[in-house]
Amino acid sequence: MKPITIIGNGALGLLFASFFAAKNIKVQIITKKESAATGINTCGIFITNLSEEVVNYKDNIYASTDYNQLKPSDIVIILTKAYSTQEAIKNNLNFLKKTKTILTLQNGLGNVEILESYLSDNNIIAGTTSVGATATDSNKTKYCGKGMVDIANVNSRKDGECILQELSELFEKSGIRCNIHNNWKTVIWSKLYVNAIINPITALYKVTNGEILENPELTRLAQKTSDEILNLLKTEHIEIQLEHPFDRILKICEITSKNHSSMLQDVLNNKQTEIEQITGEIIRIAKKAGIETPVNSMLYEKLKTVR
Repeated sequence: MKPITIIGNGALGLLFASFFAAKNIKVQIITKKESAATGINTCGIFITNLSEEVVNYKDNIYASTDYNQLKPSDIVIILTKAYSTQEAIKNNLNFLKKTKTILTLQNGLGNVEILESYLSDNNIIAGTTSVGATATDSNKTKYCGKGMVDIANVNSRKDGECILQELSELFEKSGIRCNIHNNWKTVIWSKLYVNAIINPITALYKVTNGEILENPELTRLAQKTSDEILNLLKTEHIEIQLEHPFDRILKICEITSKNHSSMLQDVLNNKQTEIEQITGEIIRIAKKAGIETPVNSMLYEKLKTVR
């Protein structure tokens, strides 16, 4: 089997690499910084697991900033921040064009469309993950919670179902539950709905997921944010996988009560957030449809300049 290539050495990029490496599946990581690649190649990846034990993974892992230093790959998984998608594709375009299957597991909207604009001849798979992780360094991450991967074909290929099955088996072998779906937009919007409520609120008010439940004002804010998004989904005839959407939000906050959302982590670490690709995209689509989104707009305006 050819090595799997992961673009991005953030929290999930490192965690997924460790999952694969632990099952003797070779993995290549494309990093933006040379120091990150050197750290991974010299010392390996350090994962703080769910038992709070630090485990070092060094075998079956190689990192580089230069795709010319990598072996050919049949599967590339993109795990960069959504605002870096175009840069990641352009910087690695020749490598990606020779890759059979490209899977995006990123947050937000627009990633699939960018991939299609550059790589329409490749097998493009859209996916999301609910696995929780927090990066502590360029080669260190903390595994915060079990989750799953949801995937669906973007391109209509004769071998599309086989490719999805191969990916599913790969994740299952690596200890990650994987679900296959028919509609990629449903997959993306289901995750976006959750992210667009929990991430901006926790990031703006600097609270854990659980504090949305504990603070009645934040619970009401979450409900209003949800109402606007659900109204947009209904108007645009977009389906999501959640039968009782807001109840699911409350359950997620309960299950992940101590977690810091990815957007809150970015704010606390003085990094750029994905507010444009999450809430910003929702507002733009709503405006085009003639729908007002005052609550989402308030969150967006207050967060778009936060770093």
